[in-house]
Amino acid sequence: MRKKLHSVTAFDVILAIIMVLICFACVYPMWYILANSLAAPEIANRGPVAWWPKALSLDAYKVVFQNEYILSGFKITILRTVVATFTHVFFTSMVAYGMSRKDLIGKKLYMKIAMITMFFNGGLIPNFILMIKLELYNTFWVYILPGMFTFYNMVIFMSFLRSIPESLMESARLDGASEFTVYWKIVMPNAKPVIATIGLFTAVYHWNDYYQGVVYIRDKTLEPLQYDGAATAGYACAGRDNDIGYRKVRRNVRGSITNPVPVPAYPEVPGKRRYAWRNQRVTKAAGAA
Repeated sequence: MRKKLHSVTAFDVILAIIMVLICFACVYPMWYILANSLAAPEIANRGPVAWWPKALSLDAYKVVFQNEYILSGFKITILRTVVATFTHVFFTSMVAYGMSRKDLIGKKLYMKIAMITMFFNGGLIPNFILMIKLELYNTFWVYILPGMFTFYNMVIFMSFLRSIPESLMESARLDGASEFTVYWKIVMPNAKPVIATIGLFTAVYHWNDYYQGVVYIRDKTLEPLQYDGAATAGYACAGRDNDIGYRKVRRNVRGSITNPVPVPAYPEVPGKRRYAWRNQRVTKAAGAA
């Protein structure tokens, strides 16, 4: 028997209007930036374009990509995001698996030591000296190695691992599987939701981060895209570098550097969103148990 569709109420209409307004508030800033980046310089210099420019121009994009370090910044940032996300998820999940074992000797001590790192930090100068002593200063690996483990993400992993039945791992051990085999072939395939969640958080952090490039990098070819983009926009606002036309398109160039920066990060979000929601539900259930 078919269910009757309920009639549209005033609450449904109000809710739909609110959702449309929220969507508009999220989408319009990106549309505004795009419209102003595509506006012809003579139109953009008169003032901001609200909806769509009367004349289009790609001069601002040409100016931005004349900066040779923008392309190297794309390469470094993409490579950093991929490598750092993989190493962080792998190392943090492996530590979380070990810490989640009830028979781990010294587990409480390890947890207390790891928890200290969550609340206390050595500070900028000790970290700077440490990077120099470890010979990571002004190298690509300064983006990767210091961020391989965080206590907060380890706790999230541990909360999820409690939801995996112990019988699965015990049966694998009875069949002769080593602890690493159990971790790699039993735990990891069943931990896709939390892997996607932590991977998304880590990838977004590394894609947006510019601080490490400012502090620990002096080689221009190793600078992240966010730093190069900010520098390009700063030159435009200051009206410098007349030879390549910054002064002519200074009102457009901020939008033209803002638009390409997040594009490579877009594809990863839809594929991981469903895992993030599932992980949230499972983690809450495991915490309640």
